[in-house]
Amino acid sequence: MTRLEKFNKDHINQPIEGSLSNITNWLHGTPLLAEKGKVVIRYTVREEWLNYQGFLHGGVGAMIMDDMSGMICMLSSSEDSVYS
Repeated sequence: MTRLEKFNKDHINQPIEGSLSNITNWLHGTPLLAEKGKVVIRYTVREEWLNYQGFLHGGVGAMIMDDMSGMICMLSSSEDSVYS
């Protein structure tokens, strides 16, 4: 079973918990779709993620993009170790 197949079996439609990444655990997203080169993750925006105007803080948006791009690299690679 490939890493992508295992991820789909274990994580689709379930909140991510127990990741090696503390940021991934803190963001607590729910993967909806994972394909080679593509992931769709649902996040529930929490009050602590908002700036003083009530919009998503840019730093949190950047963390989400970084987390998702790392996940895409990991799931698309056949290598044992992946650095993103």
